[in-house]
Amino acid sequence: MLKPDVCGMRLEEAEILMREAGISCSVEKIEPFFKAAPQPQEKGSFRVIRMREDASGGLLLTVCAVPDS
Repeated sequence: MLKPDVCGMRLEEAEILMREAGISCSVEKIEPFFKAAPQPQEKGSFRVIRMREDASGGLLLTVCAVPDS
């Protein structure tokens, strides 16, 4: 089965592509080690920074909050 490459995409868009491809996915949220200034969540979005296969054969998407410009 061909899995779409969703690295760099917004989480919402990545989940839609996975669902359309019939691939189950789970999400792991991480935070950067250094934050220059706190950013309210409404000024950013979660972006996929890593994809890997999980034990059930689906994908684990690692996401990080990224400020939008």
